[in-house]
Amino acid sequence: MLHRQIRGALVAIAALCSLAVASSATAAPWQGPIRISGPVVNASAGTSIALGVSGDAAAAWSDDGAGGEIVLVRKRAGSAWSSPDVPAGAGNGPVFTGVDGLGNITAAYSAGDVTTLLNWPATATAAVATPLGVPMTVTDLAVDASGDAVIAGLSGSPAGLTVGYRRGRDGEFSLHTYTSAELGSNATSARVAIDESLGAAVLFVSGPKLLAATRTAATDWPATPETVEGTLTVSGDPAVTFDSAGALLAAFTYETATPAKVLRTARRQDGGSWLESGDLTLATPNSSADSLNLEAGPAGEVALVWNQTSAFQLERQGAVRLIHHRRVGADRGRQLSGDSHSRRRHRQ
Repeated sequence: MLHRQIRGALVAIAALCSLAVASSATAAPWQGPIRISGPVVNASAGTSIALGVSGDAAAAWSDDGAGGEIVLVRKRAGSAWSSPDVPAGAGNGPVFTGVDGLGNITAAYSAGDVTTLLNWPATATAAVATPLGVPMTVTDLAVDASGDAVIAGLSGSPAGLTVGYRRGRDGEFSLHTYTSAELGSNATSARVAIDESLGAAVLFVSGPKLLAATRTAATDWPATPETVEGTLTVSGDPAVTFDSAGALLAAFTYETATPAKVLRTARRQDGGSWLESGDLTLATPNSSADSLNLEAGPAGEVALVWNQTSAFQLERQGAVRLIHHRRVGADRGRQLSGDSHSRRRHRQ
């Protein structure tokens, strides 16, 4: 899922022009921007867009200028964007969206600690809003091709973590809450990932630790989360995804005394332990890595993009890693290689 922040007089999006993954030599060009909102909109931070494997897409945002409306639009594969749909209920925070393999849309947003789910079937003309049923502030949502979904958010005071799993588009979320007392510290941030054959995962920060929990369609969330990183002072929003070899990947930042926020990654091994990378950024005084985005491709590619700030400049940096893997019976051999980096610099 890709989340983009947009402010201004209108919301526009470049039309999707190719459903298949193609080489740069044969890929169709981007079409021009198309306005998908009304003539005037004040879109707040937290605008999101999601693309399903069928080529169906969804975009959502909250409109501060209309007194806090949640707006959802869709694009069926090969068709034009729909008119904006404004479901009942107000909100002015982030909206999270996902699209399954048949074009069914799921979205979620919170107003205070009340989370609302928006379900827009592929054959329907508008989304239907339903409350999640437990008090929480949603922080992430993911949907796979089969319509299974995972949602996570902060709940209670002091904040714990509530995570939910839904089996199929028409299923209900089965929720599990890890209280702050059970965690030993407040939960501050959570991100989720889902894979059609591997199940769902949540990665979250609790106090100075980075924790994770996983489940499948047949097994529930564990009673106790596992520790990804427990010795450093982890802070900020992490990122998580499944790679093509079936391993869970995490990206996170930790604080140093310099002061700085330094970027690392971790990969869950077959036995359940986590193998961390070294530092991907330097602990230069007053430098900070944040706004992490982590995505994995079907052929072993993994891309990590983040903001890198210092006292004098802001950079958007990225790293690409190719994970070669082969299947040997039920086992999958893995080898890491081929790191490359790119950066774009913005002077402040």
